[in-house]
Amino acid sequence: MESRYLSTILEKHFIGPIKLDISLGPLTTLGVGGKADVCLWPATAEDLAYLYRIKAQEAFPLYILGGGSNVIISDKTLHGVVLCTRYMSSFSVERQSDKAYIEVGAGLPLSHLVAWSHRYGFSGLEFAIGIPGTVGGAVVGNAGVKGEAVSQAILWVETVDGEGHVCRWKKEDLEWGYRTSELRDKDVFVSSCGIELRAESIELVEAKMNEHWIKRSSQPYHYKSAGCIFKNPEGESAGRLLDISGCKGLRVGDAIVSEAHANFILNAGQATAADILALIEKCRKIVMERTGYMLELEVRIFELG
Repeated sequence: MESRYLSTILEKHFIGPIKLDISLGPLTTLGVGGKADVCLWPATAEDLAYLYRIKAQEAFPLYILGGGSNVIISDKTLHGVVLCTRYMSSFSVERQSDKAYIEVGAGLPLSHLVAWSHRYGFSGLEFAIGIPGTVGGAVVGNAGVKGEAVSQAILWVETVDGEGHVCRWKKEDLEWGYRTSELRDKDVFVSSCGIELRAESIELVEAKMNEHWIKRSSQPYHYKSAGCIFKNPEGESAGRLLDISGCKGLRVGDAIVSEAHANFILNAGQATAADILALIEKCRKIVMERTGYMLELEVRIFELG
């Protein structure tokens, strides 16, 4: 579908901004990617419902981009619509003596929620310190560390489906797994969620956060990356497998495997998505040949629809 025609249709009832022919690299933590025909920023669940109803009629590809982490975007133009969640960042709290019930928009950075819990002394998300991206992305991918995950704090999740219907799911109505959830396979968009945290002393919350931060000290946060590239195989560490297979320092163009943590691929200058994807396949092949493990991607790949 011609992008200007699609933009005209959406502008009739869409509240958030809509832009044409926009470069996507600057919207990601890795800094790579081509352009999008149409890029939009919904402001409300009604925006989402309208978008999905139009999608059902016009059948265009739809890509969802939260905080721009955990994603590799093709160097070529994405023909369709890229949905950015930045403006869906509502935050409300009902505080009780020993708990906080929080309703939060999908586009809120997860780091903001973690910082709030630290500031006011609420426990349950200490493990999430340093995890990039948005709340919506963290929910869909069930972000976490060994033994802890976002799903533990979830009460409910609100979604908009392929026909524009808004639905609220109880946590127990959904399946949750390691770095994934049932939401990943549904034709739905997460618009908001409810979270329960328990009251705790600020000192104890801070101490737990510091423990997790120390464990992450080897991760190269000050470089352009998408976060961890591969999921950990059951009972193993992807980073360790890459390390013992000699992948640290491997390079394709300006894409390089971090010397600090082998499960991170860095954009060391002007890397392209093609460079990064080639390096990923190179690493997978080497690990498979030397250890017998076929590593599974944790990052999402946006390619032509």
